[in-house]
Amino acid sequence: MPVRTTRISEKKTAIITTAIAKELGRLPGLIGWQLDNEFKCHVAECMCETCLRLWHDWLKNRYGVIERLNEAWGTDVWSETYQTFEQVPQPGPAPFLHHASLSTMYQLFSMEMIASFADEQAKIIRCYSDAPITHNGSVMFSVDNERMFQNLDFASYDTYASQENASAFLLNCDLWRNLKQGRPFWILETSPSYAASLESSAYPHADGYLQAEAVSSYALGSQGFCCWLWRQQRSGSEISHGSVLSAWGEPTIGYQNVLAVERARKESSLLFYRLNPFKPRRQ
Repeated sequence: MPVRTTRISEKKTAIITTAIAKELGRLPGLIGWQLDNEFKCHVAECMCETCLRLWHDWLKNRYGVIERLNEAWGTDVWSETYQTFEQVPQPGPAPFLHHASLSTMYQLFSMEMIASFADEQAKIIRCYSDAPITHNGSVMFSVDNERMFQNLDFASYDTYASQENASAFLLNCDLWRNLKQGRPFWILETSPSYAASLESSAYPHADGYLQAEAVSSYALGSQGFCCWLWRQQRSGSEISHGSVLSAWGEPTIGYQNVLAVERARKESSLLFYRLNPFKPRRQ
C-alpha cells in the first residue's frame, strides 16, 4: 500500500506542477521559479517501503553484482556479507551503529532521489515557461547542492546568519556563487531583524547590519536579496520570527533597515555601472 500511495502522490505532484506552470508560465511579471521550499530541511532520510525498493534498484545500478558491493564496503568484517541486493537494509534506528558504507551510500541515494525530483519538476515547468528555475537550498540541509543545481538555471539559498556570525554569511556567498559559475546567485530568505521559532531565538540585528549583508552579497555576485518574512505569521511554529510588518500590519523593528537596503541597492547599482559600463545595469 505505501508504494501505491507514493506513486499516486508523484502523479498528483506532477498534475499540480503542470497546472501552476500552465496558468502562470507566460505572465509578463514572472521573473523566475522556486521549486518547492527547502528540500530536506530538518528532515532525515526517508525509510518508507517505496524508498527501500528504490534503494535496492539504486544499488544494483551502482554496483551491478552483489559481490562488488561486498568488496567495496568490506562487509566481511563482523560477518555483514550480503547474498542479494534485497538483503541490504535501510540504516534506520539501531542499538549502536550501522556500517559506515551503508549509512554513507544511503545518504547519497537520498540526495540523488531529491535531485531527480527537482529535475522532474523543472522539466514540467520548462514546457510552459521560459523563466529561469532555482531552489532555495542551504549547506545545513541533507542534499547535494552541486547535484541539485546541476539542471537548474541559477543557484539560490536561505541564510539567517546573525551579526555575531557574519563570517558565515560571506562564506555562503563564496560557496553559492560557484555552484553555477558565470551566473549571479540569489539570497531567497534572510531575516530583516532576527530569526526565531518556538524553540529558538536570536538577538535583533544592529542598525546597518542588514544593508551590510546586502551590499556584500551584491559585491560577491548576487542578483537578489530577499527578506523573509513579509508579514508576521499569526500562528504556527515560527510565530515569533522577525518580519517586515507585524501580524496586524504595522512596521516592525526591521522595517527601516529594509528601506535602507533598497537605498543601498540603488547606490551600489550606480557604482557597479560606473565601474563596469559595458555590463547590463541592475534595475
